[in-house]
Amino acid sequence: ELREVVYITSLFYCLYMSYTTLNKIKIVFRCLVGLVFLFSAYLKVIAINGFEIYVYTVNPFNLNFSFFFARLIIGVEFTIGILLLLGYRYKIIHTISIVLLSIFSIFLITQLVAGSKENCFCFGDAISFTPLESLVKNIALIIILLIIRKLPATQFRYISIVSLLFSVGGLVVPFIISPPDNWVQNRYAQYTEFDAEILTQTLTEPIYEGKHLNEGKKLICYFSMGCEYCKLTAGKITGMSEKQSIDSNIIYLFMGDEKNLNQFWDDSDSKKFTYYILPVEDFFKASGSHLPAIYFVDNGNVVKKAAYRTLNDKDVATFFGK
Repeated sequence: ELREVVYITSLFYCLYMSYTTLNKIKIVFRCLVGLVFLFSAYLKVIAINGFEIYVYTVNPFNLNFSFFFARLIIGVEFTIGILLLLGYRYKIIHTISIVLLSIFSIFLITQLVAGSKENCFCFGDAISFTPLESLVKNIALIIILLIIRKLPATQFRYISIVSLLFSVGGLVVPFIISPPDNWVQNRYAQYTEFDAEILTQTLTEPIYEGKHLNEGKKLICYFSMGCEYCKLTAGKITGMSEKQSIDSNIIYLFMGDEKNLNQFWDDSDSKKFTYYILPVEDFFKASGSHLPAIYFVDNGNVVKKAAYRTLNDKDVATFFGK
C-alpha cells in the first residue's frame, strides 16, 4: 500500500511539475511577443521621419493626421509590449494583441494585392521587411499568442498602478520625444523666410532658361543628392503628388554629381519628376543655406517657401486649387 501511495504521489508531482514548467515556457513566449512589440515601436520612433511619410503615403488622410496616427501606432505598440511583459490583465491584452496584429495583417494583404515590395516599416528602416515578410511574422506571433492564450494574469502589489503609469508613458512618449511638425511650426519659421523680389528676379537668370519655371504654378524643389532631409522631402512630395495629381507642376533642382542621382531616387522612393542639375554657385544663390528649399512659384513669382518640417499638403492643395 505504501508503494502505491508513493507511486500516486510521484505521479501527481510529475504532473504538477510539468504544468508548472509548461506555464513557465508560456510566460517566456508571452515576454518574447512583448519584446517584439517594444522592439518594433523603438525602431519606428528612431525612424519617425520616414515612418510618418510612409503612413501618409498608404492612407487616404492628410499629412497632419498621418503625423498623429504614426505616433499613435508607436504608442500603442509600446503599451502592448509593456503590458505583455508585466502580464497585467493578460486576457484582455492577449485579445487586443491578436486584434491589432490581425488589423496590421489585413493592411499588409492589401499591400501585397497592390504589388508592393517596399519596406513596410514594421521595424522602421533599420530592418527592411517586405509586406510578405511582415505578414509571415504577424502570423507567427498570432499563432504563439493562440498557443499561450491560457495564462493566469500576473499579480503583485501595486501592479495596477505600475501598469497604468507605463501605459500612459508608452502612449505619450512618442509625442514628447518627437512632436508632430504641425504642433511646433514656430521652431522652423526661420526656414520659410525669403526675399520674394530678389528670388523672383534670380529665377529669370540665364541658367534657368528653357526649364519652364515661370509657366503656371510650380513647386520648385532645391535638393542636394546626399541630403537626408531632401530625400525625406522628396518622399513627402511624391505622396502629395499621388493624392493631388500635380506631377507636371513639380520640378526638382539638384546640386551634385549626376552619378549619385540613382541613389537619391532609390533612397527617397520619389517619383522621377522633371529635374535639372545646377552648378553649385547658382544652386545656393537661390536655395539659401538651408536645405531642402521648396518654393511655390506662380507664373514666375515666388509666393511661398517651405522646408521639410513646414511643407504641408494643405498648403500645396490650396496653392494648386485642389
